Amino acid sequence: MMSRCFFWCPIVLGAFATAAIAQPPAMDIHLVSIDRSEDSIVFGAPVNVTERPGYDNQPSFWPGDGSNGAGFYFTSIREDEQADIYAYDIGQPAVRRITFTAESEYSPTPLPGGGFSTVRVEADSTQRLWEFPVEGEPVLVNPNVTGVGYHAWIDSEELILFVLGDPHELHRARRGDRPSVRVVADIGRALQPVPGRRAGSFTQPRDDDQWMIRVVDMKTGETEDLVDAPGQSQDFAWSPWRTIWMVDGTRLMEWAPGSDWVALHDFADSELHGITRLAVSDDGKWLALVAAEPANSEESR
Repeated sequence: MMSRCFFWCPIVLGAFATAAIAQPPAMDIHLVSIDRSEDSIVFGAPVNVTERPGYDNQPSFWPGDGSNGAGFYFTSIREDEQADIYAYDIGQPAVRRITFTAESEYSPTPLPGGGFSTVRVEADSTQRLWEFPVEGEPVLVNPNVTGVGYHAWIDSEELILFVLGDPHELHRARRGDRPSVRVVADIGRALQPVPGRRAGSFTQPRDDDQWMIRVVDMKTGETEDLVDAPGQSQDFAWSPWRTIWMVDGTRLMEWAPGSDWVALHDFADSELHGITRLAVSDDGKWLALVAAEPANSEESR
């Protein structure tokens, strides 16, 4: 059951538990407005935009400055226990279903030219990366790379992959049928392109309760340490200001190169529980936070 388990089993030192569970945790996506000037930043009250019983997770804003409508893709598991890709349009506001397939799709990631890529659990439980273009049928990004858990595009051709294993591995890959290249083992689920560089960022465990953010150069494959994560957090996002945002408990933290972590905001009064994933829109106006429903506040995914 590994093909289903990795999407919601808890992580212990970079490895997912292998015992399958009956249902994924109940998670919701909360939208927060951002108003940032040169000397201040103000966050709006979080709004639960997927408020319902069940699993809604993995928000990823589509690119752009919001002029064509801001929003994000996300993964949702509903009454049919099928994982499909949905979209939330901020201007409407409205949720719409994108995929209606016999397979399960996870980790939707917008593509620069439109459409998105997603990890598909195929009929034989093989996990590969598929592209859903704006028009036409979905196509495999690389048919020879299997066991894909998560991914991040560096540009329109290159990407980094979380590949399932014991331990899980970080790979570099390209479109087409070339084999992927292993970089390092024992990584976390968070993968992000590095702004302004042909490089990807990822997490590795430093010890039992702390993660470290590292960088891989896409040309050489060499890795370097970037910064220790605050607290026990492992999910991170690069902001439009080329800083890293993470959540430590209820506090939103920011790190800039050459600086220490600073607290931007505390969501303690918002009744958010077990905040995990986060995403920031390209125009810096919106923050999406994934939080557990109160009965499922222990950190998952």
